Amino acid sequence: MHKTIQTSVSFYLENRLIPNIDLSTPFMGNPGCGGTEFLFAALPFYLSTHLSHQYNFSLLANHCARLPQSIESIPVTNLLDALSVSSFRNFDFFVFRPRRKLDNQFLDLLINLKHDCIAWLHITPEPDYLRALALNPYIRAIVCVEHEQYESIKDIPNSFKLTYIVNGFDTQHLRTKIHHSTFTSYTSTDRNIVYLGAINIQKGFHVLARLWPSIHKLYPDLKLNVIGSGSLYGSSQTLGPLNIADIDYEMQYILPHLVTTDGRLMESVNFLGRLDHTKYDYMSRASIGVINPTGQTENCPGSALEFQALGVPVVSGAYYGVLDTVRHNHTGLLSSNDRKFIANISYLLDNPRQAYQFGLNGKDFVSRRYSYSRVSLQWDRLFKRLQNCEPLPAIPQKRNLYRHYKFLIILNSLLQKTIGRIVPWPTIFGIKTTLFPFLLSLYQSLKL
Repeated sequence: MHKTIQTSVSFYLENRLIPNIDLSTPFMGNPGCGGTEFLFAALPFYLSTHLSHQYNFSLLANHCARLPQSIESIPVTNLLDALSVSSFRNFDFFVFRPRRKLDNQFLDLLINLKHDCIAWLHITPEPDYLRALALNPYIRAIVCVEHEQYESIKDIPNSFKLTYIVNGFDTQHLRTKIHHSTFTSYTSTDRNIVYLGAINIQKGFHVLARLWPSIHKLYPDLKLNVIGSGSLYGSSQTLGPLNIADIDYEMQYILPHLVTTDGRLMESVNFLGRLDHTKYDYMSRASIGVINPTGQTENCPGSALEFQALGVPVVSGAYYGVLDTVRHNHTGLLSSNDRKFIANISYLLDNPRQAYQFGLNGKDFVSRRYSYSRVSLQWDRLFKRLQNCEPLPAIPQKRNLYRHYKFLIILNSLLQKTIGRIVPWPTIFGIKTTLFPFLLSLYQSLKL
């Protein structure tokens, strides 16, 4: 009887700045750290649960004391060390998260080691890094975390490497947390809005802060609970008077809108800071959940999935990954301007039966689309295709062709496959990243 040879896959978890965060029980939900760090511990845990007979998964991490006990964890110092260890241990694939800036040291080491890697794009790297990843022969696949992110960069060179697999989400741990189990329980709770996310310019809290006085004027009994912080792990940044975010952010974006003339925070606003699993007590009782109104940096926002899994309708901006994770007019309402944002909140408050139905829809949506059993099968197919040198399957184009320059990206992908074979050809993402800031700078200088 022959023993089945397992495919071995290593994941690099960069948890250097969160040594005290307990990631040992992913089935309990995010314990209060960044979504990327949580998912790099959670995915191999769930893959080992669903695919243990075919694969061997290991975690390479900066700190190994508080990681899932069911999978092997190996201490490493940084990304270069993790790549070296993965190569030395003869793992079949090394899964890592590229940061934004081009990392030539890593790419040079990869060429020397000739180790097969999978780039898992929790953030979208800068255009030069994306190009380098696409052209490196040992980057076997570039995995986006949602459909919108995939379509935003599908005009890169060697786009045959590109695919997307949504982030998994386990709803099991939230079943006992769901407060809105009936319409009566939904309407019996004091009306309140809960914002979940970091308190910084990228996550858009300033939009809600600016609009809150207008919203509160319409609904004087409405409360706003804010879960999150602007303070970064390992950062020495100076916090503002509210002790919740960077001083410049507080002074410019929060205090002018949420502090009264006598210097006190509005009574309707409660900053809760960064919370562990206790956040679900507040979230589950929310009338409406608000996530990043600008959609900036969002590819597959876990905050949207958490609210919907708890049966809470979501209000946000109609941008980027939010378009994938919140179904407009089905699990929540999305908008592209201030007036519509306020109108969406008003609609849900004035129509509790519809808001409750959105909550029910959200629970079903998350459990179906983001279940780890489904996600594990998608990773399984990816590993098998890469091992067998099979092409990745084509992904149908979404219909929203006029959002985020998609029609230009489609046209440019054809140019990339033709002219790009002869000369380095830019992506639309690259043009936006370089040209738009230049034009803005030029405009500002002409105004002066």
